[in-house]
Amino acid sequence: MFSGKHFQVTAISDFFEKKLLVSFLILVQDLQRGANLTNSVREHRLTQHILTYFSMKWKNSALAVLSCAVVSTQIHAADWDGSADFGGTYLSGNSDLLSLYGGIEGIRTGDGDELILGLEGVYQESAGNKDSEWVRGYSQYNKEIGGGWYYGLFSELLHDDVADLDYRLTVNPVLGYYVFKTDRASLALEGGPAFVTERQAGNRNSYLALRFAERFEYKFTEDTRFWQSLEYLPEAGDFGNYVLFGEAGIETMISDNWSVKTFVQNRYDNQPEGGLERNDFGWYVALSYNLGKTHDQDAAEIADSATAVLDKAGSNWSWVGTAGASYLTGNTETTLISGALDGMRRWDGKEMGAGVFGGYAEVANAKTAEQYGAYLFYNVDLVDPWYAGIRFDYLSDAFADIDYQIGIGPYLGYRVIDTATTSLKLEVGANYIWEDQGGSDSYIAARFGEYFEHQLTASTKVYQSFEYFAEFGDWDNYNLVNKAGFDTTIFNGISWTNGIVHTYDNTPAPGFKESDLSVVSGLKWEF
Repeated sequence: MFSGKHFQVTAISDFFEKKLLVSFLILVQDLQRGANLTNSVREHRLTQHILTYFSMKWKNSALAVLSCAVVSTQIHAADWDGSADFGGTYLSGNSDLLSLYGGIEGIRTGDGDELILGLEGVYQESAGNKDSEWVRGYSQYNKEIGGGWYYGLFSELLHDDVADLDYRLTVNPVLGYYVFKTDRASLALEGGPAFVTERQAGNRNSYLALRFAERFEYKFTEDTRFWQSLEYLPEAGDFGNYVLFGEAGIETMISDNWSVKTFVQNRYDNQPEGGLERNDFGWYVALSYNLGKTHDQDAAEIADSATAVLDKAGSNWSWVGTAGASYLTGNTETTLISGALDGMRRWDGKEMGAGVFGGYAEVANAKTAEQYGAYLFYNVDLVDPWYAGIRFDYLSDAFADIDYQIGIGPYLGYRVIDTATTSLKLEVGANYIWEDQGGSDSYIAARFGEYFEHQLTASTKVYQSFEYFAEFGDWDNYNLVNKAGFDTTIFNGISWTNGIVHTYDNTPAPGFKESDLSVVSGLKWEF
């Protein structure tokens, strides 16, 4: 991080440093009081909590400072707009990865005033080792002065355990300008001097810096928006010593108050401490609860959307491609890639489907997952709601020791529900299976399947399925496959998909685990 070699304020003692952080939090509280958020009793309790923290917990971590403020200050939700977000990626069984993201942000606007308060954090571990752990709290107060100009105060408190950063506090009075600001799009530029105090790798530094920031937002539709921001923080006397922080993402509503956010963050430190990497990049997907926002749709709108999807799968093939990825680099090295291509054709009481899929994961340059597969099925309507079909499946999974697994067989199906918005199908049949999983084998297995889809809103579909395979004559040799998730449309033909896949093999190859669970997300497009 910053060495402060030209502008280090050496006269700041540990005691003054603590008082500075206290003053920062009291300043945020004063802004809240101006917005009628707290009463005098709550203000007094907040100050007590902060001072108690510094007297008893200072040497452990600066993180709890913001927690004290969040817990002690009660905000009237009706006066605010904002969101609470949570997301992550999880692989267990023969692969082992946990990645979590959480955040909360509140925004209050008045007559030319704006107050923003936020808290976000990330935790990741792979193979039992912690790869990432950071928490960031921030606030900004803006006051418009006319002609697109505004002034304000920005503050940020950051803790990064992997980067050995106990805390970094930045306080920055800003002067800003809206290049444009409409109901659909806005672009703001701001800058000003900043005071920074930090403790990293056991060293405390305080120095003067400059901060320049840019914020952009654009609404594709009433349901979908894109946002992007960039901050540049150079030391005032050494512009080669700087930090860059950028973020970009898409948010789309999926129901009344719920939305999905998919975004990337990148933090670049040109002069890191202790030989750490300069760049840290993360790709996150989060489910968000939006305060003060609603998205109501009537049943006719939902049904029309579902019917339009069904009409696409007419006499010609309708294809859907899916691509998903999670990538972290820098002090954390993780790559997750998944993809699929699914096709469907319906005509004259017949139905045919085909698809291919694959996935790959790598942590710290070590491969942790590799899977490929394909399927093909053909259905013919019998007496409604019955139908019959035949299905072919292929699977290769390196981390379940499956060199290949091929299954083919007939089945009988029953449509329990079959409407424009909802479908529920049950299938039962037999499969002949050839496989090489720690040794070649072939056998006949019973197959049972259950498949459910529901058009939740005009832009959101939920799905769930369950499949069971068991060897005839040896019912202890069985496999389970469970899937659940939702797709939400961003704009015409393109949607985000988020889901859970769980597989269970009761008789895995020697040395392998029975269960594999993954939480994945990606982008879908129809053509």
